Amino acid sequence: MKKLPNILSISRLIISGFLFFLGGYPALFTILYLYCGISDVADGYIARRWQAESTLGAKLDSWGDFVFYILITVMFFTHTELMKDPVMLWLVIVLFIIKLLNLIITKIKFHQLGMLHTIGNKLSGLLVYFMLPVYVLFSSIPIAIGIIIASAALIATLEETFIHLTSGLYNPNRKSVFCKPK
Repeated sequence: MKKLPNILSISRLIISGFLFFLGGYPALFTILYLYCGISDVADGYIARRWQAESTLGAKLDSWGDFVFYILITVMFFTHTELMKDPVMLWLVIVLFIIKLLNLIITKIKFHQLGMLHTIGNKLSGLLVYFMLPVYVLFSSIPIAIGIIIASAALIATLEETFIHLTSGLYNPNRKSVFCKPK
């Protein structure tokens, strides 16, 4: 049972890849989308509760998040009006460049690819996650909402960059730049 958190993370990685192709099947898409969101919360909770936290689990969770949110972002840009706004487009481009830079920093500095589970990253991930239900309910997402969410994600990503640059050790579970590393 201690492998359940990793199984949930791996399943989220796989299912995320299928979401992109399920736009024509709204019921199945919605069920799998909800599964991805629930499994994202459940894997970490179960790992902590059962004392099954591991380096592999943290990496699987990070990669599951990364793949899921990239696919969701691509879907929003291919199925909504967000891509037509130049401010939104540039925010997302800068965001992805800095995310890639963070991966390069962790590879060079800590000899591994990794992403942090900061409060900012979790909050911005939650905001992106709830964009889809808003889109389904209202058939659009106001550009201003998209810009606010992308800006929150950019701030969280810049915080992650700062943590990587100022930390001597890689700690994927560091909550914030304002929290002392453990």
